[in-house]
Amino acid sequence: MKKALATILPLVWIVFLLTGNLHAQISIKDTRSGADLVEVNSLTTGVSNLYITDSLSRSRLEISDFNKGTVLHTASFEIALNIENVQNILKVLYSSMQGQSLSNITFKKLNAKSQVIEQRNYSPVTVKEIVFPGLDAVSKEQARARITIQGQNLSFDNKGYGSSRNSYSKTAAINAFAIMIDGMTTNQVSRISSLRIVPVSEREYLFFSLEFLTEDIKQWYDWLNTVYTTATGSPVRRNVSIKLTDQTMRNDIVSIELPQVEIVSISSSNDPNSISKTTVLLRTTQNPVIN
Repeated sequence: MKKALATILPLVWIVFLLTGNLHAQISIKDTRSGADLVEVNSLTTGVSNLYITDSLSRSRLEISDFNKGTVLHTASFEIALNIENVQNILKVLYSSMQGQSLSNITFKKLNAKSQVIEQRNYSPVTVKEIVFPGLDAVSKEQARARITIQGQNLSFDNKGYGSSRNSYSKTAAINAFAIMIDGMTTNQVSRISSLRIVPVSEREYLFFSLEFLTEDIKQWYDWLNTVYTTATGSPVRRNVSIKLTDQTMRNDIVSIELPQVEIVSISSSNDPNSISKTTVLLRTTQNPVIN
């Protein structure tokens, strides 16, 4: 460890001398054996691909007072989209992105006996990003959402705790979905791009795309060609609903409502050696509704 620090610290000071900024960052991907859990408002679910970043950045003007530096505590993780607690956890996280306060989030490391051996508690928390997976009708890949949070304060310890158990319900696959668009036939849609949701203050549009067989193209060109109505001069907007279900297609796991969606472009492939498909790019300025 001392040898590593002896290598890193001179590099940090070189950056400071060249740029006038002192920036130190520690990034960790948790690859240890055992399970990881996240607890949000007393709701718990398993997490995977947990990345932790703690960084310190100060301008040259603040270098005389070390305590004025701001430490940013960031965590990025994935949660499997299943029925167990995930719906409510997503609602809490998304509500925080819309301005509701979120006091803390806790990550727990379990050993093979389901005993909590480590905890990291972030408080207060800002949700920076929620990314829903791309959906594909022919894929059996598990559906997972990636969340990025930032905490103002971090408490960490590795004392022993009591037992904590994660409930593992069956995770949805990315091929179990349904999409509905006002006034459109959508049963030919075979792919939906991932949805990256950030605070509205950090974006102008939320873009996403759909893919379907080219034979179903006419209605989309009709929409594109009547983008502006003669009555109001406003773009023709439609409400879009995307639902991720369990494998029976009877129980909704996550529902994403995208209001006032506009069509942006249409592109098609005409490869004679493959099935012709069309991709439509859509966008909205409105906040999604997650249920």
